[in-house]
Amino acid sequence: METFAHMLILWLTYLGISMVIGGAQLTAAHPSTSTPCHPSTATHPPTNTPHHPPIATHPPINTPHHHPIVTHPPTHAPHHPPITTHPPTHTPHHRPIVTHPPTHAPHHRPIVTHPPTHAPHHPPIATHPPTHAPHHPPTTANPPTHAPCAPSKIACYDVTHFGAVGDGKTNDTKAFQAAWKVACNGTESEVKITVPFGKSFLVFPVVFNGPCKCHTITFEILGKIIAPPRSGWSKKGTDEWLYFHRVDNLLVSGNGKGLLDGKGETWWLHGSSSRPTALRFSHCTKLNVRGLKHINSGKNHVSLNHCDDVNVSNLTMIAPQFSPNTDGIDISASTNLHIHNCSMETGDDCIAINGGTSNVTISNIRCGPGHGISIGSLGKKGKHEIVEAISVRNCTFNRTENGVRIKTWQGGSGFARNITFANIRFIDADNPVIIDQYYCPHKKCANKTSAVQVTDVTYMGLHGTSSCKNATINFSCSETFPCTNIVLKDVDIESDDPRRPTSATCINAHARVDRTLKPTLNCLMLKKKGGKFIPTRLNFMKKLFS
Repeated sequence: METFAHMLILWLTYLGISMVIGGAQLTAAHPSTSTPCHPSTATHPPTNTPHHPPIATHPPINTPHHHPIVTHPPTHAPHHPPITTHPPTHTPHHRPIVTHPPTHAPHHRPIVTHPPTHAPHHPPIATHPPTHAPHHPPTTANPPTHAPCAPSKIACYDVTHFGAVGDGKTNDTKAFQAAWKVACNGTESEVKITVPFGKSFLVFPVVFNGPCKCHTITFEILGKIIAPPRSGWSKKGTDEWLYFHRVDNLLVSGNGKGLLDGKGETWWLHGSSSRPTALRFSHCTKLNVRGLKHINSGKNHVSLNHCDDVNVSNLTMIAPQFSPNTDGIDISASTNLHIHNCSMETGDDCIAINGGTSNVTISNIRCGPGHGISIGSLGKKGKHEIVEAISVRNCTFNRTENGVRIKTWQGGSGFARNITFANIRFIDADNPVIIDQYYCPHKKCANKTSAVQVTDVTYMGLHGTSSCKNATINFSCSETFPCTNIVLKDVDIESDDPRRPTSATCINAHARVDRTLKPTLNCLMLKKKGGKFIPTRLNFMKKLFS
């Protein structure tokens, strides 16, 4: 019996040792459910409770009590608290996940044999700034010189990124030049240079030269650009302040915010020859200028020379009535222009159209004070000049010195022809309608026989009031080259003073009248005798064309 009992004890002992060894082997071959299936993807051990803690009443040998099953660090607190025989003593309901290791050892350290080589799918939520680079580029002391616009095809260049200060005192000329050089010579198809809103940039005379490599270039003026006073100019004979030369497909835009201040008040009392034009465009094709305000130019506010396919709109120009030669827009040797929806208050012509210009449409211009809209002067110093295909429509002249005017010098040659003034309103304009082939702004000019011929001019739908004390309509034409084919339709201009009736005068003007004509012109010439035109009474003229 003792032998049987002794053998039974030996057998049970053997059986127990085998089970322990087998269990250990099983544990090594099949880790407990709290062991992660894959190495943790966190580069630092997490300090929060895992999403799915293990359910274990007896942890296996050599295994931590709670081994997290996580492939990625969780971004928020677990939905369900862990079920353990030893609950944590201080774990919060929602503990942040940090990328920095904790300052104390965690209660439950995960088994990680090798740290992952890739970043987690979900970035950690950290109470401290991460040590890796953020998703967005940092703000630096030297921002990039350009950034994509909307649409992203356009590259943007802000002048402040090139060193412009915009305090109205610092010379920002070099920054403007640098921005232009980079934008004009860049590889992008469309570029934009921006003068930002809310700043005033002091810029000395500068030339923006082309041609540019880009297809289109926009110069966006949202802030103020200020010229230096006359005393600050190193070259007093400079003809222009801001000068764009040989730049095609150019848009200069102010979006109704941009302002150019020419500081002309420092120039006006120092003669006329050296004063600068504020904004000049030369040898440009496909030019668009819009949405700018110009004040106090030294001379012309805008000049267009040798340009083709030009659109000018929504400009406001202001200079005192006494300021000399402060034309709004001065045009020469240019073709295919459309100027519309502008307001001009200047000391000279609102728009002046000079030689070599053709195919110009001007509409919806509010002019005054100023000298009106003029064609010329033409033929100065014997020049041969041509202007043709000009249309001026739907314009208002408010207390201007002149209205619609054609002026030529004696001794010149060429012609001004195919010109229409239509739907014009005068408000106390001093000289509403003028053709002057004896133009002479000086005290005395020499009499010469040659002249620029004026022909095919139509006045249609001219109404309003005049403050003129002399002639409301004045045609003073050359004896050798008289004005021909002048047409007046629906012209009704009254005096602003009932005690002073309107009047008209004409010399060597060959014209015809349709419908209303007020004031009456009884000086027009219709017949030719011995090579000369002779005056014919208006009543006879009406019968002739009725």
